[in-house]
Amino acid sequence: MAVKIIFVALFFAATLLLGILYQRKVRSMDDFVLGGRSVGPWLTAFSYGTSY
Repeated sequence: MAVKIIFVALFFAATLLLGILYQRKVRSMDDFVLGGRSVGPWLTAFSYGTSY
């Protein structure tokens, strides 16, 4: 049980660290929502297809 708790704590710590590191790249809400307009048409099409 302790091993599972350690893995969950490490996962949350890594997620928090990545969020702090990458928040510097996002300048506005549009950057966050639209991915800085750097997402290509294929990824957009696949994203639409999986959520439809």
